[in-house]
Amino acid sequence: MRETINQWVNKLIPYLEGVRADEIGLETLPDDPGSCMLVRKGSDELLGELVLDDEGDLRFFSCFRATEHAPVVSLAPRMIRKIAEQFLRSLFEEDSANLQFSSVVDLESIYSVDFVRRDMDGIELPNSGMSFSFWKDGRLLDMTNHLGPLILINEESNITPEAALDLFMANLTAELKISRYDREIYVKGDNEFHLIYDFLTGAPDEVKMDGTVFSLAEELGYTQPGHDRLQKDGVERLPLTAASGIDEMKFVYEEHLDGVDYEVYSDEPALVDGDSRLYDPDAPMEHTVKLITGHRSDLIYSAVVQPEPAGKSGRQRIGRADAFQTAVSILFGEFPDADRLFRLRKEDPELYEDDENGEMEVAGYQFIFDRFHEDIQIEDEGVEINIDARTGKLLRYDASDRVTFNAEGLTEEAPIELTTAKALYMSDIRMRPVRARNENDGGAPVYELVYVPEFPPPGGHVHAVDAHTLEKWTVDTGALLEE
Repeated sequence: MRETINQWVNKLIPYLEGVRADEIGLETLPDDPGSCMLVRKGSDELLGELVLDDEGDLRFFSCFRATEHAPVVSLAPRMIRKIAEQFLRSLFEEDSANLQFSSVVDLESIYSVDFVRRDMDGIELPNSGMSFSFWKDGRLLDMTNHLGPLILINEESNITPEAALDLFMANLTAELKISRYDREIYVKGDNEFHLIYDFLTGAPDEVKMDGTVFSLAEELGYTQPGHDRLQKDGVERLPLTAASGIDEMKFVYEEHLDGVDYEVYSDEPALVDGDSRLYDPDAPMEHTVKLITGHRSDLIYSAVVQPEPAGKSGRQRIGRADAFQTAVSILFGEFPDADRLFRLRKEDPELYEDDENGEMEVAGYQFIFDRFHEDIQIEDEGVEINIDARTGKLLRYDASDRVTFNAEGLTEEAPIELTTAKALYMSDIRMRPVRARNENDGGAPVYELVYVPEFPPPGGHVHAVDAHTLEKWTVDTGALLEE
């Protein structure tokens, strides 16, 4: 195996950023001789990693030196494709003849490139060939080899696309929500809140050739969590500054960050001075509390409190009910009308960690309060509160950016009927046959022919329909540069 690794390293030299062959040392593990780290001789510098299978074929290669600096130039997608094709011809000459180009995808500073195999009808077999990641200046980050035996499943009888479309629509559901029209996700997004029918979580993933409607979420047993209303009676309000201990601390640091104020308080300022963690809002520090607040406002977006070391409190761990009461008191301390604004997400709140004996024990509780307007959820807006199980005190508080958004204007006009929104969603969808990839018990890839929805130009799935303007929220597929 060592000799085979050396042969592959010699082939990969051009992709190691100017490193000579005599500079490369190999580090392998006795129990995994096919995995190898490439290091610079005489130093601890890691140059890359490669993984071979039992037959000596290269399955994975990563060039660590390519991560040392960001690209200063950006090549066109067609040039990146040519570089990937050259790699295939040089290192996998025989296999490259059976691969066809699939796509170049723009991932900010990186291009992802895929070459795949196709079935006898020309349908792509996803993750069946070679996948690459390149910096935009053409430096290779990594490659993954998916080649190998595969299984194609063809049903004896296939339903028609029209029948698949009827089954898809019959199983389609939607939920009325208030959501932000994110311009980074949607073609015509304006970053404002709208009342919508959300079809994303209610649409089936595929229709099989035997007429079975498949949903991955249902297959995994996942359902959207429900919510419990909050009761205001009997709740003793606890301001966040008191719950975090700030009222007994001194102000030690402040910084203005992207429209918010970052503040640090401590009861032992001498321990804070010079600590690099001081500048990281998410890094807990002993004897400190870190706050992120709205600039020129009293709204607190984040509070991070250092937990007490295990065993220091000397108390018996608190239960879920007591932790919830503390969290609710903090929520009402920040939002006196929290019973109108929020509902508790029905999820198990326990946070676990290993104890001294390696057994799992409850370390804390996380309660998520989702924002609602009347009976309609304002998606992705809410408050999360973590309580320490050892002390019963606050560990962390996080509120979303627009948690106080006033949604009154969005419900003054009645929404369109769900049946109308559903008809709009389905109006120009057609069902397209594709190969879905799974694995059998032996780990071999199995490709089954199924129908999936295909949307018209500009492409991308429709996630929602505006309940007032009837506009379809279409995912921006501008990142898909070539296919």
